[in-house]
Amino acid sequence: MSATFENQPTQAGLTIREYFLEGRGLRQLETKKRELENVMAAGDNSPKVLGEYGEVLDRFEKQGGYTAETEIEETLDGLRVSKRFSGHITPDSRLNQVSSGQRTKLAIGRALFSDAQLVILDDPTAHLDDESVEWLNRRLAGQSDKAVIVASNDDRIAKRAASQILQIENTGRVLAFRGSLVNFEKIRKFQLEAERIARITGERRHDKLEKTYNKFKNKGDFRRSKDFARTGAAMRTRIERMDEKLADMPTVPQEPKQRRQNVLQIRDSQRPVADSSLIIDMVQKTFNGKGGVDTSSIGEIRVKKGDRLVVAGQNGSGKSTLLRMIANEAAGDNKFKPDRGMIVFNSRQKVGYMSPDRLELKSNRGVIDEVTSSMDQANEGRAIAILSSMGFDSHRVRTQKVQTLSAGEKQQLALAKLIAGNPDVLILDEPTSNLRPDIKSRLARALNEYEGTLIMVDHDPDFIEQLNVTQRVDLSKKSQNRLR
Repeated sequence: MSATFENQPTQAGLTIREYFLEGRGLRQLETKKRELENVMAAGDNSPKVLGEYGEVLDRFEKQGGYTAETEIEETLDGLRVSKRFSGHITPDSRLNQVSSGQRTKLAIGRALFSDAQLVILDDPTAHLDDESVEWLNRRLAGQSDKAVIVASNDDRIAKRAASQILQIENTGRVLAFRGSLVNFEKIRKFQLEAERIARITGERRHDKLEKTYNKFKNKGDFRRSKDFARTGAAMRTRIERMDEKLADMPTVPQEPKQRRQNVLQIRDSQRPVADSSLIIDMVQKTFNGKGGVDTSSIGEIRVKKGDRLVVAGQNGSGKSTLLRMIANEAAGDNKFKPDRGMIVFNSRQKVGYMSPDRLELKSNRGVIDEVTSSMDQANEGRAIAILSSMGFDSHRVRTQKVQTLSAGEKQQLALAKLIAGNPDVLILDEPTSNLRPDIKSRLARALNEYEGTLIMVDHDPDFIEQLNVTQRVDLSKKSQNRLR
């Protein structure tokens, strides 16, 4: 069995066509095919050369070489990274000419285009817009020629495309279920209740028997005769077996209690939130004359203190580019400025910026030290509380190092560090891409209570729905709407 993993492409000089063909082994076959054609053109038409050429042609056809171009274009169209949607991307575009979100889409497309029998996608919807998620759902649901394993916190994939569910609980327990997520959740609810009742019943019977045994033992009844001694031994054996049975029972999570403990608060500073103002006027930014961002047809965008601005648009429309320029302007950094137009930011504000590509963590630090490093005055208790709210174990974080964390945990840590800094303005580029649904809800509640200004890009419509959004700018539709 062959397998392929969805990873960001590292060979930036490849064209999209070369990148896809390589994933199915067709690029190598094309190279071999040309070599043999050159040999034959030079006059060598020996049976060996002709036989090898025939084998290459046969493999090329079996691996879909003659339909590959059409498949690549259909995949780019489905993922909305074709010229029709981006305005400039074609199969001849190079990987270093597209945005990070578009590269993620290309990695997913290549994995599904490949000839692998097993495709593994790690959080594939993290940087996908709604339309691309819909396409991926349809593609996965109709994928009959290969097995696909998807690790994701996004219910949209599990509800629509999954035929089997594997859930890993915080206790380390693994639950397997054949069917959709909707059916799994129903059955799991009844299963949890049955397990809870079984454990309570087992504990009560155990405690009752042990209480009776200790009563007889303390009175010395088991020493009266051999019959009493045998009865005592039998009771002790039964208690031990009940201990073993209880130990084997699954731990039932105490979710309500957990929620009450993990309340996320973004600002705890006595310092009032600074007045804020942001103006984005006719901004344009391109890379080698292509892509980038253009707000010139949207008009002047004004953001005031307490606003919740969501920047929307398809992948490649420049959302991350715009947020990065705003953050750089706030930091007084002139290295990444608009080519045209202007961004004016009130310099008295404390700004927190997070992007999946720029987490700014020190790997040799402890997790708690990394969070307290952003505080005006180090407060380990608050750091642990924030980390716990972001899904970290409050005991393990005391000894954890940043370098031991997974990519998803590092993003959660970067968000925790940002919150701990008591910012007046939060600039968040896809903050929920590695968060569990319960943590997303907790973050949404905290952002709604946050008195500062929020500027955000996120592709999760359920998360955005939970926010009290006051303003929305769509870079694809070239529009802005003030909602409140």
